[in-house]
Amino acid sequence: MKTKHITLFLFAMLGGLSISSCLNDDFLLDWDKAKETTIIELPYRTHTLVASNQLTTSNYTFNLLVNCCAVFASDIKQDIPVGIAVDQNLVNKYNTENGLDGTTAARQPYILMPAAAYAFPATVTIKTGIRESEFSVPVNTSMLTPGVKYLIPLVISSAPAPYVISGNFGMLYLRVDMRAL
Repeated sequence: MKTKHITLFLFAMLGGLSISSCLNDDFLLDWDKAKETTIIELPYRTHTLVASNQLTTSNYTFNLLVNCCAVFASDIKQDIPVGIAVDQNLVNKYNTENGLDGTTAARQPYILMPAAAYAFPATVTIKTGIRESEFSVPVNTSMLTPGVKYLIPLVISSAPAPYVISGNFGMLYLRVDMRAL
């Protein structure tokens, strides 16, 4: 029995020693350069916020944040103007990724919400010494058709150098699912 355990131990040691060391590999992220680059993002893990069945009021407001991923708020030495826009091409992407092809009522695709039904600032400013800024997207649901599913695909459209727009969190879907009468 001891011989079996010793043999297994020796094979495990031999296997462990024969594996290539990753100590000499290049880093995936150069932390010295990362300190010079700060990411701007819409910090929502799900990438989708939903306001469903809003026929009882004429308005619904999405209260949102834009975030600067600085280590400390004190690292933000100047105001950061962040551009916000709608990317209408993301509506088709959302429908495709979610299997919304219109073949059944449950698969009803989303359409781009008419611009007259919502508003948002074209620029949100993250103030000096603060890591995030709030902004609102009010939606006038009385301008929407009952039973239709709407989408506002917001994106960060610009950020000044040396700030970088997040590749993962640079967009956010705002969904309004109108209840049928």
